[in-house]
Amino acid sequence: QGCAPGAARGEGRKRAAMGNQACSLPDGAAGKALREMARPQRIPITDRFWFELLKIQLPGIEQAGFFDALYKRPEELDALVHDAYFLQLVATNEHSGNFRTFLRFWARLLHYYRTSPRDAKPCGATTVLSLSLLCRCLLKHFVGTFPAPELIFQLEQAPFEACPAESPDAQLEDGTVLLSYCGARVPVKVSACSANPGAVLEPMRALFPEDAAGALRSVERCALKSPADGETFAAADFAERVGETGVGAQ
Repeated sequence: QGCAPGAARGEGRKRAAMGNQACSLPDGAAGKALREMARPQRIPITDRFWFELLKIQLPGIEQAGFFDALYKRPEELDALVHDAYFLQLVATNEHSGNFRTFLRFWARLLHYYRTSPRDAKPCGATTVLSLSLLCRCLLKHFVGTFPAPELIFQLEQAPFEACPAESPDAQLEDGTVLLSYCGARVPVKVSACSANPGAVLEPMRALFPEDAAGALRSVERCALKSPADGETFAAADFAERVGETGVGAQ
């Protein structure tokens, strides 16, 4: 039985999914890029797709008075982003984790924009402002939709990825369970996690050190999910739950 780190998800996500509607983004390169990000397939941070977001520009952002109007009526842009895009993104993000990757891309873009010479900026100011406003609206809707545990999952989770079939000759020792994380499978000794619950995350931290201070930093804030039945439980309870269910070398 494989398990994938995630977090408990409750009624907030269900309400958002129930309210899902067809994405009403405009045609063109920007709309195509946003629709791609809202699909259930995970897009790695190394994929050149993310540079397609540099084509995004809010209508009228170059016109005088744009920001004055925005500050007077911020709810108009909030409502537009919510109805046209957020509902579809939130319905797929738990599988793709693309919003988390979008935040990483946006943070990198801000860094390079600030530190690059004036004549070597990665994009124009209107692009940075457009993406920043989009990010602000999406974050506001995520915060307004989910309670804290579900919000952490939406912002930090790494999606479960099916792994290639195991070799038929592969054997696991008794008391060992395979955990799946970002396409990699690692065996974990249940007995090692009885005295030290945090040991359940150590093999994945070793494989993905970039997540050691993020999605995998705290066993109390991480959860495991069984792909077989969809059950989610706290990572800190790993040894206890395996003992209760009798899961062995599966």
